[in-house]
Amino acid sequence: MKRRRQTRNNSDVMQYIALLAWSLLFVPNGVFGQNDMKRVPIDNNAMIYVPQQDRLFVTTPSGQATGNSLCVIDPYFGTIDTCYFIGSEPGVMAVSEDGTYMYIGLSGAPRIVRFNLLTKAVDAQINLGSSGVTGSFYAEDIEVLPGSSTSFVVSRRNQGFSPRHEGLAVYDGTVRRPNTTPGHTGSNSITFASNGQLFGYNNETTEYGFRRLIISGNGVSELAVYPGLVNNFSTEIESQGNRIYSSRGHVVDVSTPTPNLVGTFSNLGGFPVMEVSPDSNYVYFITFSLSEPQYKFEKYNKTTFNKISSEPLTGISGGLKGLINWGIDGKLAFNTDKLVVIMRNCTSLLTSPLQMPSNAGGCTGTEVALSAPEGFNSYFWSNGAVGQTIFVGQHGQYSVRASDSLGCLGPPSNIVSVQFDWPPSAPWISGSSLVRICQGGSVTLSTFGSGNDSYMWSNGATGTSITVNQPGQYRVRAISPNGCVGNYSQPVTVELLPETVPPQPVIEVLGSTTFCSGDSVILSAPEGYHSYTWSNSNGARLITVKNTGTFTVRVGTPLGCMSETSVPVSVTVFPVPAQPAILANGNLLASSAVSGNQWFLNGEPIPGATGRFYSASLSGFYSVQTTINGCSSPMSNLYNHFVVSTSSLPENEPMTAFPNPAQDVVYLKMNDEANTTCEVFVYNLTGRMAHSETCHFESGMGRMEIEHLAPGIYWLEVVDRGQKMRKKLKLVKI
Repeated sequence: MKRRRQTRNNSDVMQYIALLAWSLLFVPNGVFGQNDMKRVPIDNNAMIYVPQQDRLFVTTPSGQATGNSLCVIDPYFGTIDTCYFIGSEPGVMAVSEDGTYMYIGLSGAPRIVRFNLLTKAVDAQINLGSSGVTGSFYAEDIEVLPGSSTSFVVSRRNQGFSPRHEGLAVYDGTVRRPNTTPGHTGSNSITFASNGQLFGYNNETTEYGFRRLIISGNGVSELAVYPGLVNNFSTEIESQGNRIYSSRGHVVDVSTPTPNLVGTFSNLGGFPVMEVSPDSNYVYFITFSLSEPQYKFEKYNKTTFNKISSEPLTGISGGLKGLINWGIDGKLAFNTDKLVVIMRNCTSLLTSPLQMPSNAGGCTGTEVALSAPEGFNSYFWSNGAVGQTIFVGQHGQYSVRASDSLGCLGPPSNIVSVQFDWPPSAPWISGSSLVRICQGGSVTLSTFGSGNDSYMWSNGATGTSITVNQPGQYRVRAISPNGCVGNYSQPVTVELLPETVPPQPVIEVLGSTTFCSGDSVILSAPEGYHSYTWSNSNGARLITVKNTGTFTVRVGTPLGCMSETSVPVSVTVFPVPAQPAILANGNLLASSAVSGNQWFLNGEPIPGATGRFYSASLSGFYSVQTTINGCSSPMSNLYNHFVVSTSSLPENEPMTAFPNPAQDVVYLKMNDEANTTCEVFVYNLTGRMAHSETCHFESGMGRMEIEHLAPGIYWLEVVDRGQKMRKKLKLVKI
């Protein structure tokens, strides 16, 4: 039976989707007997039923809130579950046997879109090509190849020429096989028989050509044409078993090399649409005519071809499009361009869907049991199986419905997604295949895999790694999320050595761990071991450390049993300060080091002389040494100093400056050696002030930064104790 529905084009399709409304039409003593017909007023182009989801799907025209969409209808409650945007003017549909993909032809664009029914999204766009004469090609009918979800055959048409047929083409995904059938006259409607053979019918011209087609790896071709076998303009053809049924009532047997007309359903009125019952001996038609009653529901015997009953349908409007079975108990639904009409055999007392686990799985080559809740009369599964518990061995989506005591089926359960996994490949254990451990020691064995696999070790432990302290062989195998157990890895052999693990060593420090650069300290490990491994890669028992760092050691036996790492010992080495230099200006001596100074006279330290400056009162050999963090610099060079008598200084020169010329710093010396604070002003030769600052004098000595001054000659002026002292000296800035 075909799992797609070709629809007619109608010029009067209404461009809206109305609010959902139900109305009941009871047909007394009719075909369905107390059956109700549910009307869903929704403008639509085509309708199809997907058994895996137990839902009706319709495509909607543009010009409305949910136009150009694929809308899902719950046939049990008549609700529109949701709508998904598809593209410009979606129409004809076809569904793969496994319920994975739906292929939808667009009338507003020359392409077919593939809708993933699992992810509920369009995942592929298939262009149908074009002709330089007739323009772009559009989908007229679609059939998915048996046993495939990604390959399909499409009947193509143009939009402006008659005859509009443009031949058949086969696609694998988005790639077209090279061979196509000729255009113009050909197979407008197509269907697969149960033997997998493809048949087509020309419903556009008076040729009435019934065709046997063949699909190969290169594409599709016509095998034979049987003119006149099926007469009149049949909208569609539909297969069941080895018989092909036309909507005009012809029944063709295709089990033999030459198809034979085996019967005709007589007295069909108007312009019919057809559905062949899959579980009974009936064929159903909805007919339309201009006379009253315009719409009729007609039932025929599949074997005798005789009409069983004919019932008028009221409250129906719009152009008739198609009739389909829905549900596993043979319920029917038909659509016009304005309505979807759902025909139900009975109303179940079961109003709530059965609750099933959302996922199930197993290993490839096995079966998984799906069990519905107990307590119901019978159970019907979406794959055609019956019973409370079924066993499935293929990927897919499954649902179940239960019947009440009257045999009426309730709504379908939630969908159970079944996934089968291949057993994982054998993992591997990192490292060597032979591991030796010492008595009292252990080793960690690790494996690495991918995905969500879990791991089981031969000793019963789980996880990606285990720590073992016993000899033996260890293997691991992976287990998939669905419980598929893979093969064991290659073994790793653990051997126990006759030696024990040494105790944690303690480092002995021979000396101080804090010293100056150039000195050292000896670190000693315990005696009596075969090997020593220091953190600085030294292999001796004693190591001499001259640099800052943290040091640890491990000790080992002759067979390689290693201790734990010792507690670390930290060594800090301070740098030796640079050798200072002495600057002199008269009796004032200055060290190049800012701090840490000790002055010496004739090799003896001068008590209390620890500042940067020292005023020499005695002649002799002066030197200075810098000490920081207990580390002393080399002694400065000796400075042979002769004391200059202050009586030789002119009284009108209360201040001197040195060095002169100066570069960055100039030192100011006041003769009274007072501790005071003065304001110092610097003027250029034009008399303009170039700099000023507050200078603090200590023992008559002050310091001023001049690095920011431009090279040149300046005058200095010092203001102290309210008096102006002005010394005209040539301060040269270089």
